[in-house]
Formats: sequence, structure tokens, C-alpha cells
Amino acid sequence: MTNLNPEICRKIKEARRSQGISQSALAFEVGCKQSALSMFEQGDGRKLNDEVIEKLAKKFGISLEEDKTA
Repeated sequence: MTNLNPEICRKIKEARRSQGISQSALAFEVGCKQSALSMFEQGDGRKLNDEVIEKLAKKFGISLEEDKTA
């Protein structure tokens, strides 16, 4: 996803942790590798494809539109 704000990665990580979901379980649920999810949560928005990022955002109620950078 182009221009993905690293803040979205942080929000998804916090939401996952607050719900007590492991990276492995979440990765399986949305269809990606745990290692890619880990890198994504560290702020590298390029590690996941748009479909997976959208699934994550929807699962945790996080808007992608308002968090995009210019």
C-alpha cells in the first residue's frame, strides 16, 4: 500500500495485543506469514499486500483513509 503511515502499523499492533491475539494466529487468519506481520508491526507497511492490510484494518476498526500521508 503506497503512502501507508507507520502509525497504522503501530495501531494494528496495539489492537492485536490488547485483544490477546498472537502474531501467528492473526497471520493465519488474514492469510500472511507471521514474519511479514512482525515486520509490518515494526513499521514496514510494504511487507503486506493491500488485501491483507485492509483485512487487518477492518478486523480492528482502523481507518486507512484518514491515516494516509501525502
